[in-house]
Amino acid sequence: MSDENLEKLFLKLKEETFFDLNKLYKKFGFDFNYNEYDFLTDFMNSLVLGRDILKAKGNFYKNKENLKDMLKIYFKNSDR
Repeated sequence: MSDENLEKLFLKLKEETFFDLNKLYKKFGFDFNYNEYDFLTDFMNSLVLGRDILKAKGNFYKNKENLKDMLKIYFKNSDR
């Protein structure tokens, strides 16, 4: 099942995230990897939509250390 409004929102978020992610990479001296772009934006925007639309904010907050660990592991291994 697909929700056209949700898909439009997801694409808009993806476009906005592209610019923010690119700036963040530059700020920390990383080369922006376009191959990682789709995964990272999809992952982050899924968290945003889950937090806001599915009302999972409290659950994400309770597990913020786990989320941080997941991202650390991802970035540590992303140079493969």
